[in-house]
Amino acid sequence: MVGNDFRVETSSLASLASELDTLVGDQWRFDVEDFLPARFEVTDEDVWRAVSVFRDRWELGMNALTEDLAQVSERLSAVAGRYIEFDQTATEAGQRALEAVHAAAFRCPAPTPSTHPHTSQE
Repeated sequence: MVGNDFRVETSSLASLASELDTLVGDQWRFDVEDFLPARFEVTDEDVWRAVSVFRDRWELGMNALTEDLAQVSERLSAVAGRYIEFDQTATEAGQRALEAVHAAAFRCPAPTPSTHPHTSQE
């Protein structure tokens, strides 16, 4: 979407949403226990309790972060879709307005963006 001083790169929004979605999917494949020692590897009871507390807190934090990133990804996808829809609607409305003005002023059909020499296609 292009404005006077504001531009939204919808492809960048969609790409970021896709990358976050991939990251979230990758995160759910792993468990914190995959990276910590097993019970039989820790002989001291106090150390094992500390490892267990760390594991539980890490898992809670990573699950919360992963859920937050999933929501961010969904929202970015929705925002990108809305900007794309707005751009299409605005382009169509602009073309209809151009046609109406051209028809009223010159009593003939307006040139389309593809045939008009001073318009560019993005």
